[in-house]
Amino acid sequence: MMKKTIISVTAISAALLPALVCAAEEAGGEEQGSWLVLLFFAINFLIFVFIIRYFAAPVISKFFADRSTQIRGTLSRAESAFAEAQDLANKAAARSANLDNELATLQKEIENETQFQVKKIADVAQAAVERLHTDVSLTSAALAEAGQRRVREELAAVTARLARDLIARSFDSSDQQRLVENFTERLEGER
Repeated sequence: MMKKTIISVTAISAALLPALVCAAEEAGGEEQGSWLVLLFFAINFLIFVFIIRYFAAPVISKFFADRSTQIRGTLSRAESAFAEAQDLANKAAARSANLDNELATLQKEIENETQFQVKKIADVAQAAVERLHTDVSLTSAALAEAGQRRVREELAAVTARLARDLIARSFDSSDQQRLVENFTERLEGER
């Protein structure tokens, strides 16, 4: 319908234009054109319209149909791409929110683990301090006991030396005889 309207308007405009040109010539005072020339222009125009309609109309129709199909396809792809982009944006927003939640959870877990490790280190340090106190007291007791033992050994050695010296000075052969007899008597008594 639109096509026919456009063709009709074009044909009428072309038919009236020579009349307007002729009317302009008349106003200028020049010669008046003949009806035969007008008829020639009208027939020429109708042949031109027929040739355009017969040969160019299908090509033009096909061009506009193809162009319309191409535009619809492009529009469909654009809508599909927009929907896909919107879906990806929604997924990205969901992931972002999920990442924020995961980040908060990880941060809380790290804080809890840090507190646990700090407490564990403090407990180990306290146990080490207690062990050191125990080791120090055991070491000092052992050192004191070793010192006392050395002092006793020294005293025993000094006492033995003094006793040997005393015995050597005041020990004579009768004392030696008496000691040997006492020793043999003890051995016989123990049998």
